[in-house]
Amino acid sequence: MRPLTPREIAVLTAVVHAHTESAEPVGSRTIARQYLHDLSPATIRNTMMDLEDIGFLHSPHTSAGREPTARAYRYYLDEVMEPARLGRSDKSVFDELLTERQCARDADVVLSCVSRALARVSRLITVAFLPTFDNGVLRRIELVSLGESRILVALEIKGGPVHTLTLEMDEPVAQGLIGETARILNERLSGLTIGQIRTSITERLSGISGGEQHVINVFLREGSDIFDLDSRTNVHLEGRPNILAQPEFSDHTRLMQFMRLLDEKALIQELRRRGASRRTHVSIGTENSLPELADCSLLTRGYRAGSLSGTLAIVGPMRMPYRRLVAVLEHAGGVAETLMS
Repeated sequence: MRPLTPREIAVLTAVVHAHTESAEPVGSRTIARQYLHDLSPATIRNTMMDLEDIGFLHSPHTSAGREPTARAYRYYLDEVMEPARLGRSDKSVFDELLTERQCARDADVVLSCVSRALARVSRLITVAFLPTFDNGVLRRIELVSLGESRILVALEIKGGPVHTLTLEMDEPVAQGLIGETARILNERLSGLTIGQIRTSITERLSGISGGEQHVINVFLREGSDIFDLDSRTNVHLEGRPNILAQPEFSDHTRLMQFMRLLDEKALIQELRRRGASRRTHVSIGTENSLPELADCSLLTRGYRAGSLSGTLAIVGPMRMPYRRLVAVLEHAGGVAETLMS
């Protein structure tokens, strides 16, 4: 492909910005009036025709203006777009949702808060999840009484988040033995990976004579479920109603195809396949492996919490404010790392 001229770059950039704002085909008069005041509509029209000839623009209707192609968006991202700083209003949304007290330690709550903030700011579909905890190292178990027969279990992952669950006991628990029970569990299990604990907990807890035996027995019977953290780590998908406001999904069939994708595992598998790079990655149109995303864009950004890594994503039509959303996703990744470390 030949290099674009400065005029072609200017016109292409203006078309991308105008179409992002309006969701309508863009005409030469609009570009001349709102963006490139020093060029005539006729000159802009000729340049747009040249850009169409080389695959950067297309005309959805014979008499309509032009729209950017996936190739245009890729060029814009790689060659034109400059990094943006997170806007004050966008940052305030994160600040508002992430000041909740329980966000401080619980992994699922952190992911839920971050995903909701992303959805509110982007006005698109957002996804947040942790891939796996099997390699995470258990740092400590805490047991907290919630009454005569209820125990809160907090599993702290080394360099990562804390997972909590509640055990419902069949009979009252000796309150004075809860601390000793936690100490025994930590002696036997802390320092092991979650995967090691889940597959060997019966052997590791057999023969214990001290502590609250009712609690120890629950860990013996249900240990593989208690430490099956992956099954309790929800995928947080937010913003479904946002997609209804996007003109690209006004076609009912197209909308249903996209909504079905959100309910299937294919999208999550695609996100897992990409890994957890801490730099925002943008795939446009057919760069996505899923056919349902052939006219969409997918922005992903990995984050790390100790030995664990996760992914945040924004999904929507190719027409989206990339410069702003890349800044938003970068901020969200940093927030997730801070709250989960």
